[in-house]
Amino acid sequence: MTYIKYIILITLILVSCVKKKEDIRNYPPYKLIIQFAEKVKPTTHLVLRAYAINFFLPEDYIKRGIGSFSASFSLQRNRDEKITLERARELTIFLCESLLNDINSTLEIQEELDFHPFPAEAIHIGLCFEDPNRVQLGQGVARVSLIEGRIEYEGYNITEYTGKYPAIGKHYTIHEESYAEALDIVKKQSKAV
Repeated sequence: MTYIKYIILITLILVSCVKKKEDIRNYPPYKLIIQFAEKVKPTTHLVLRAYAINFFLPEDYIKRGIGSFSASFSLQRNRDEKITLERARELTIFLCESLLNDINSTLEIQEELDFHPFPAEAIHIGLCFEDPNRVQLGQGVARVSLIEGRIEYEGYNITEYTGKYPAIGKHYTIHEESYAEALDIVKKQSKAV
């Protein structure tokens, strides 16, 4: 499954670069994702790495306009820092819910959406937690994938830290849950605080 995720990430980057960069930035759905990333960066320190629309659509999907939004982010931390499952879940839910709110409240793209209100299941988020050398963290959660309403949290067992990207190691699944389950946990935790 890890190999497939790398292929998906590379494809996501390539899809984002189909048009000239200036054209992409001015296309309202892409502009929305870019502005969203700029808006959340000061508080989350997340950096937008790749983005696309109509990615991860089911094979039998009949596309009329925009059926999905995808965004991949990275967060730089010191090599010895650990991202907990709880923190990774909070960031994922925050990103999805905030992006969903921006999508559903932006009049400029509403007529292009295949659904309104736009559903959380049509938002795909990738998170990568890495050190200054762009090597994913070797403790705690190294990356998160939210695809089609399912969240997978992965760790990275580094067998040899080379000091540069990539390290030698293997990804493994820490936890999986539905988006609805994660959202419910985050809501309950915020009420308890």
